[in-house]
Formats: sequence, structure tokens, C-alpha cells
Amino acid sequence: MRGERGGAVPEFVLVTALLLILALGLVQVACYLYARNMAIDAASNGARVGALADATADDGARRAQALAADALGEGAVLAVSASEEPSEAGARVSVRVEVAVSLFGVVKGPTSVAAVATATRFS
Repeated sequence: MRGERGGAVPEFVLVTALLLILALGLVQVACYLYARNMAIDAASNGARVGALADATADDGARRAQALAADALGEGAVLAVSASEEPSEAGARVSVRVEVAVSLFGVVKGPTSVAAVATATRFS
């Protein structure tokens, strides 16, 4: 019994440190998934807008830029591009959005995620 005396404090510190690392890891995964989902949503919505009959691919890129900037902040949007290619059914509009993944939801991190979406403008 005498050898175990005072052992609760080091155990508490070790367990708390591991739980803190686990919690911060979960927060980082949540930040990554949020950035990925917002990039996918912005790209697909931009492609849909660009595929409208009276719109261009640039209209879709502007819409994707606005959505990504609203969701993640202006500094998180790294690149937005759009292209239009002819196909048998009509023009195929493709929008690519690349956003930065924040570190713990606070600062822009070194990792980025990109999403590409396409939509067809039927003629």
C-alpha cells in the first residue's frame, strides 16, 4: 500500500494529456470535413448556376467563390476556376474550388482540399 501513495496525480496528468490530444484530433477532423463539404457544395452549386441557359461558366465560378467565401472566409478560398466543354447532350460546365483547411478552426493551415463538380447545359 505504501508504494502506491501519490500515484493518482501522475496518472491523472497522463490520462488528461491523452484525452486532450484525442479531443484536438477530433476538432481537426471536424474542421477538415467542414472545409471539404463546403468546397463540394460551392463547386456543385457553381456548376449548376453555370449550366443555366442564360449563364456562363464564369457566372458559376463567381457563385462558387461567393459561397466558399461566405462559408469559410475570404482568406480560405485558394482558387476557383470554371471551364465549359461541348458534349453531345449540350455544354458541360465544370467548376473547381480549392480551399484551405484551418488548424483547429482558428488559423489557416498548410493543408488544402479541392472539389470538382460538373453540370450539363441541355440545349
